Amino acid sequence: MGCTFEVHRVFALDDRGLFAVSGEIKDGMVHTGMIASVPRSGGGGEGEFEERIHGVEFLDVPGAEGLPALTFHFRDPSKLRRWLTLGLEGRTLSVGF
Repeated sequence: MGCTFEVHRVFALDDRGLFAVSGEIKDGMVHTGMIASVPRSGGGGEGEFEERIHGVEFLDVPGAEGLPALTFHFRDPSKLRRWLTLGLEGRTLSVGF
């Protein structure tokens, strides 16, 4: 069973090595270990964003209070920079196994 997650805000939690997206679970349920993805515009090939969810949390971060956040590990700073520039705000992630 999957779900959709509407992204309101993205940010890095540098001290924890995590990238986070906060927003709303629109339908279904989300769990750690599921894959969150945004298909590439026009379809075909690897998705624009496709990563395994590290955690589902409520974070005390300005602009994200009271909203669930999906977190993703990053080890490579260039990967984090790419994620931050994807323009995920306002987009919907598909979440599934």
